[in-house]
Amino acid sequence: MNGVLKDYYEALERLKSNKPINVPKGTKITNDAVSLEAGRKKGTIKKSREVFIELIEEIKKYSDIEKAPKEECKAQIEK
Repeated sequence: MNGVLKDYYEALERLKSNKPINVPKGTKITNDAVSLEAGRKKGTIKKSREVFIELIEEIKKYSDIEKAPKEECKAQIEK
């Protein structure tokens, strides 16, 4: 893994553990949030760049996990 990707993966881990350095705590995990946390500009993680394919999948996977409890709460409230 090259140094740039390492920065992005480290940023993702910090966001997962809610210990970010460059973005506010509790920030929703998105491609842009990971970019900003890695110290890069918003929009640097693009689907069109093959180097980011695995990173985007990892972000999406965690984002889906993050959404699941909220959806369960909404269903309980509606009942």
